[in-house]
Amino acid sequence: MSAPKHRPAIGNNDKFQAIFDNMRIHLVALPQVLDASLGISLSLFQTANSLLLAQGHPAAFQVELVAPTAGACVTGAGMVLQVQQTLRSLPAPDLVLLPGSYLTSPKDMDRWLSSAPVQDTCNYLVDLMGALGGPSPPACAIAASCASTFVLAQAGLLRGRQATTVWWLSRVFRARHPSVMLDMQRMVVQDGSITTAGAALAQGDLVMQIIARHAGAQLAHTCARYLLMDARGSQARYAMVQHLAVQDPQLRQAEAWVRARLHQSLRITDLANALHLTPRTLARRFDAALGLTPLQFVQRLRTEHALHLLQSSQQPLEAIAPQVGYSDANALRRLLRREAGATPEQLRQQSRSHTVK
Repeated sequence: MSAPKHRPAIGNNDKFQAIFDNMRIHLVALPQVLDASLGISLSLFQTANSLLLAQGHPAAFQVELVAPTAGACVTGAGMVLQVQQTLRSLPAPDLVLLPGSYLTSPKDMDRWLSSAPVQDTCNYLVDLMGALGGPSPPACAIAASCASTFVLAQAGLLRGRQATTVWWLSRVFRARHPSVMLDMQRMVVQDGSITTAGAALAQGDLVMQIIARHAGAQLAHTCARYLLMDARGSQARYAMVQHLAVQDPQLRQAEAWVRARLHQSLRITDLANALHLTPRTLARRFDAALGLTPLQFVQRLRTEHALHLLQSSQQPLEAIAPQVGYSDANALRRLLRREAGATPEQLRQQSRSHTVK
């Protein structure tokens, strides 16, 4: 996504005082497209345009729903979309935007990636970007979230780039695309003309970044206020270790062993002994299954429990720290900043703001 040619000069009353170039966006509906991801994209761009029009400016975003082939597209929730335009029936846009699709397992992912519509999309993206590694600048920007990040990787567009993906398929992604520099901390990762985002509703964070880069941070911030969206820089605090470990009996055993001792100072050698493994074998198992070291696994479980206590009680951090194995509250504070991307106070406030009263 290129920087805006005209940056807004924002006044005290949140007035958008610049005229924006119109950004042509192709929003791609792939099979089983996530209804929420598609809807939040349309709603955010519509809100941004409405705010500009209300102040006498032209719309900044021209969004066209496209698909690999024209006709019916069934969403993840079973709704049927009648898509009139195809990927190749319109001139190249400024941005191709791919929401995620509803997939429940790696096998689902394999079937989806091998389907004709997804294969057609991969070929289109390669054509659009030109020869990989060539000297010419890319014809347009490409952005994807959730399962659609696998489409970009399969097309070879993420090779040697920084990217992120849906957290519960990160291990699969790493195994299939080792040349991609995967960053599972950030919610949205931009590398040149390609931007990726995490699971389903990270599509909203992705679109917010698109709006901010093209039309200015103030417009994006105002859209977020209208739609009650919080800024979320990290997806790490949403990843559930128990979901990642559930398919491996020994990892389930490791999880149970650690959870029962979260309040203690743990040694990795003790965990290895409990599983009747050497520390080296334990490290290999964790890396292969989760993409984590045993220490990172323990820290993730400590973080999860600390987040639960922060969000479900009024206990101060000093009282929570010993319950998750820290004698020093400042050490826990640093862990939360690193793993969850926010201070304990911010995490607690975010939880309160999401509580329905």
